[in-house]
Amino acid sequence: MFRKTTFIYSLATLLLFACGSRPDGNSIAYRNLRMSLEVSRDRWVQEANDRIIAFRQTKMKNEPERAQPFYDKALIADSLTQRLDTLLDSLRAELIAEGDGFDTAINDVRKYKDRSIARKVLLRNNDGARLRLLINDTRENMLLLLDS
Repeated sequence: MFRKTTFIYSLATLLLFACGSRPDGNSIAYRNLRMSLEVSRDRWVQEANDRIIAFRQTKMKNEPERAQPFYDKALIADSLTQRLDTLLDSLRAELIAEGDGFDTAINDVRKYKDRSIARKVLLRNNDGARLRLLINDTRENMLLLLDS
Protein backbone atom coordinates (compact mmCIF):
# COMPACT_ATOMS: atom_id res chain seq x y z
CA MET A 1 0.00 0.00 0.00
CA PHE A 2 1.17 3.47 -0.83
CA ARG A 3 2.69 5.05 2.28
CA LYS A 4 3.04 8.79 2.47
CA THR A 5 4.52 10.43 5.55
CA THR A 6 5.64 13.84 6.53
CA PHE A 7 9.14 14.11 7.87
CA ILE A 8 8.20 17.05 10.09
CA TYR A 9 6.02 14.83 12.28
CA SER A 10 8.63 12.10 12.33
CA LEU A 11 11.47 14.45 13.14
CA ALA A 12 9.53 16.29 15.84
CA THR A 13 8.50 12.97 17.37
CA LEU A 14 12.09 11.73 17.34
CA LEU A 15 13.44 14.89 18.91
CA LEU A 16 10.76 14.98 21.58
CA PHE A 17 11.26 11.30 22.24
CA ALA A 18 14.93 11.76 22.97
CA CYS A 19 15.16 15.38 23.99
CA GLY A 20 18.34 15.49 26.01
CA SER A 21 17.63 18.74 27.84
CA ARG A 22 14.10 18.38 29.13
CA PRO A 23 13.62 19.19 32.81
CA ASP A 24 12.15 16.47 35.02
CA GLY A 25 8.94 18.38 35.66
CA ASN A 26 8.19 18.65 31.95
CA SER A 27 8.63 14.95 31.14
CA ILE A 28 4.90 14.23 31.19
CA ALA A 29 4.18 17.21 28.93
CA TYR A 30 6.88 16.09 26.46
CA ARG A 31 5.52 12.55 26.46
CA ASN A 32 1.99 13.79 25.84
CA LEU A 33 3.18 16.04 23.02
CA ARG A 34 5.16 13.18 21.46
CA MET A 35 2.17 10.85 21.65
CA SER A 36 -0.07 13.53 20.13
CA LEU A 37 2.37 14.03 17.25
CA GLU A 38 2.47 10.28 16.64
CA VAL A 39 -1.33 10.10 16.52
CA SER A 40 -1.45 13.10 14.15
CA ARG A 41 1.19 11.54 11.92
CA ASP A 42 -0.67 8.23 11.80
CA ARG A 43 -3.93 9.96 10.90
CA TRP A 44 -2.20 12.01 8.22
CA VAL A 45 -0.62 8.90 6.74
CA GLN A 46 -3.99 7.15 6.64
CA GLU A 47 -5.65 10.15 4.97
CA ALA A 48 -2.88 10.37 2.39
CA ASN A 49 -3.16 6.65 1.66
CA ASP A 50 -6.93 6.99 1.24
CA ARG A 51 -6.49 9.91 -1.15
CA ILE A 52 -3.97 8.04 -3.27
CA ILE A 53 -6.26 5.01 -3.47
CA ALA A 54 -9.17 7.25 -4.50
CA PHE A 55 -6.93 8.98 -7.07
CA ARG A 56 -5.94 5.62 -8.56
CA GLN A 57 -9.54 4.45 -8.71
CA THR A 58 -10.90 7.61 -10.32
CA LYS A 59 -8.42 9.84 -12.13
CA MET A 60 -5.98 7.14 -13.16
CA LYS A 61 -8.82 5.11 -14.68
CA ASN A 62 -10.76 7.97 -16.26
CA GLU A 63 -7.93 10.26 -17.41
CA PRO A 64 -4.67 8.29 -17.22
CA GLU A 65 -2.62 10.49 -19.55
CA ARG A 66 -3.54 13.62 -17.62
CA ALA A 67 -3.19 12.06 -14.14
CA GLN A 68 0.07 10.16 -14.69
CA PRO A 69 2.45 13.13 -14.10
CA PHE A 70 0.79 13.88 -10.75
CA TYR A 71 0.90 10.25 -9.75
CA ASP A 72 4.59 10.03 -10.69
CA LYS A 73 5.36 13.04 -8.51
CA ALA A 74 3.48 11.46 -5.62
CA LEU A 75 5.58 8.32 -5.98
CA ILE A 76 8.80 10.35 -6.02
CA ALA A 77 7.68 12.28 -2.92
CA ASP A 78 6.90 9.01 -1.20
CA SER A 79 10.35 7.60 -1.95
CA LEU A 80 11.96 10.80 -0.61
CA THR A 81 10.06 10.58 2.65
CA GLN A 82 10.74 6.84 2.90
CA ARG A 83 14.50 7.51 2.94
CA LEU A 84 14.10 9.98 5.77
CA ASP A 85 11.67 7.74 7.67
CA THR A 86 14.15 4.87 7.47
CA LEU A 87 16.89 6.97 9.05
CA LEU A 88 14.53 8.35 11.70
CA ASP A 89 13.33 4.85 12.57
CA SER A 90 16.90 3.59 12.94
CA LEU A 91 17.80 6.56 15.16
CA ARG A 92 14.68 5.98 17.24
CA ALA A 93 15.68 2.33 17.69
CA GLU A 94 19.16 3.42 18.82
CA LEU A 95 17.63 5.89 21.27
CA ILE A 96 15.42 3.18 22.72
CA ALA A 97 18.37 0.80 23.01
CA GLU A 98 20.55 3.46 24.68
CA GLY A 99 17.67 4.31 27.00
CA ASP A 100 17.51 0.69 28.21
CA GLY A 101 14.35 -0.12 26.26
CA PHE A 102 10.87 1.33 26.13
CA ASP A 103 8.74 1.10 29.27
CA THR A 104 5.04 1.01 28.42
CA ALA A 105 4.11 1.82 32.02
CA ILE A 106 5.65 5.30 31.73
CA ASN A 107 5.38 5.46 27.92
CA ASP A 108 9.02 6.45 27.60
CA VAL A 109 12.48 4.95 27.65
CA ARG A 110 13.54 3.58 31.01
CA LYS A 111 16.46 5.99 31.30
CA TYR A 112 14.47 9.07 30.33
CA LYS A 113 16.29 11.12 32.98
CA ASP A 114 19.65 10.53 31.27
CA ARG A 115 20.07 13.74 29.32
CA SER A 116 23.10 12.58 27.39
CA ILE A 117 21.44 9.78 25.41
CA ALA A 118 20.36 11.92 22.45
CA ARG A 119 23.78 13.56 22.26
CA LYS A 120 25.52 10.17 22.28
CA VAL A 121 23.31 8.75 19.55
CA LEU A 122 23.43 11.78 17.27
CA LEU A 123 27.18 12.32 17.62
CA ARG A 124 28.11 8.66 17.23
CA ASN A 125 28.97 7.90 13.60
CA ASN A 126 28.09 11.51 12.76
CA ASP A 127 24.37 10.62 12.67
CA GLY A 128 23.30 14.17 13.56
CA ALA A 129 25.08 15.62 10.53
CA ARG A 130 23.75 12.83 8.33
CA LEU A 131 20.21 13.54 9.56
CA ARG A 132 20.59 17.26 8.85
CA LEU A 133 21.87 16.57 5.32
CA LEU A 134 19.03 14.17 4.59
CA ILE A 135 16.42 16.64 5.90
CA ASN A 136 17.83 19.41 3.71
CA ASP A 137 18.07 17.10 0.70
CA THR A 138 14.48 15.93 1.19
CA ARG A 139 13.28 19.52 1.49
CA GLU A 140 15.11 20.62 -1.65
CA ASN A 141 13.84 17.69 -3.68
CA MET A 142 10.26 18.24 -2.49
CA LEU A 143 10.47 21.89 -3.52
CA LEU A 144 11.80 20.82 -6.93
CA LEU A 145 8.75 18.58 -7.33
CA LEU A 146 6.50 21.56 -6.69
CA ASP A 147 8.32 23.68 -9.25
CA SER A 148 8.24 21.10 -12.04
